[in-house]
Amino acid sequence: MKDYIVGSRYNGLFIPRKIIEVEALLVDACYVEELTHFNSPDRTARSYTTRIRHTEALRCLFNNLTIDLHDIDNNASEECVILHDKYVDDPDDDTNRKIEYNDKDLSPDEFALVDTIRGQLQAYNELLKHTFIDIPSYTSSTFTRTIKNGPYAGRKQTISLGPDNKFVIRVFNGGLIGRRKRGGRYYRGWWQQIDKEDRAKIYINDQPTLEVDFKAFHPNLLSNELGVRLDNDPYNLGELVLPDVVTTREQQRAYVKLIVLMGINADSDKKAYQAFRISDRKDKLGQSLTDVQLGALLDAFIDKHPQFKGVLNTGQALRLMNIDSQIANMVLDHFTEKDIPVLCIHDSFIIQYDKEPELRGILDQATHQVTNYAINHDIKNERKSHHGKVTGNIAGYE
Repeated sequence: MKDYIVGSRYNGLFIPRKIIEVEALLVDACYVEELTHFNSPDRTARSYTTRIRHTEALRCLFNNLTIDLHDIDNNASEECVILHDKYVDDPDDDTNRKIEYNDKDLSPDEFALVDTIRGQLQAYNELLKHTFIDIPSYTSSTFTRTIKNGPYAGRKQTISLGPDNKFVIRVFNGGLIGRRKRGGRYYRGWWQQIDKEDRAKIYINDQPTLEVDFKAFHPNLLSNELGVRLDNDPYNLGELVLPDVVTTREQQRAYVKLIVLMGINADSDKKAYQAFRISDRKDKLGQSLTDVQLGALLDAFIDKHPQFKGVLNTGQALRLMNIDSQIANMVLDHFTEKDIPVLCIHDSFIIQYDKEPELRGILDQATHQVTNYAINHDIKNERKSHHGKVTGNIAGYE
């Protein structure tokens, strides 16, 4: 380590010794050449710029390479069971603090759990690595989107749709005290990073797909625990609660759904209302709703479903996420063992369209095994057909 950090100042930058030694070897082998430009006529002065350029010999070596992008594994040694101190929906958000842990420090039961989860993820990622996942109607291997919701709304995001962006991890929250019983959802994979309208265009191994998701999943989980089955549309309140402000039932339903979900996630009324208002910065009406108005919508929902009284805004999210992650784990493990790729977006799943009946059956089995209840699910988007030869976006990837 000492040899590595010792180095030199080079054009104002600190260059570790090992990098300097490698560069010197490349120069000696005629694979790169150094070009020095003096910044003043006086060549005795120390003001100069050095550039490094590859040579024809190095270009010939690269031309003879037989590997392609899909042959490169960027995640070979990356840990896939991640522990965070708190929950943020984006696992790479820098407000998270990743907690390092050592398998040797785990109890036997804890190690057995981590080892099982890690083995399942490694098998799943190996399957994904050899699966062709693509949006064939796109001509580029990257996709640029504008983030619609949350604190980063309005920002442009460029997403790779290639094999370099398929690695999946599970993130547990709550630090060591959570003991992997909080959170546990699957993250990453470019299909999680695009909008639901674009997910409808995904093909797996040149086959069109469909997405199946649970209806009102977390409200149903919570209500079932409280001994009450919800109706098919728990967010429909019927009469308008704020007729002078929210003027259509469709708009009211969308707001009720959002404030209920925020109420499940948040541990206080104030945090739920704040989260509601920043969820979609383009929705000026939603942003303008006061705490009193949002409280009225939430109270109307509780009047219709009194089992939720005293339960919302108490920080239920991470516990419920752990339940849906257990269900997702059983679904992915089942299909991985059968060498059938399925993509997970928390409580919804994308699979080749002809596997829909099997997916629905496994969803029912897994849900009942984990919760002792059944929860309805449906196709989230229409199947999108793309007519034409499917060749993919990455040269050489067949």
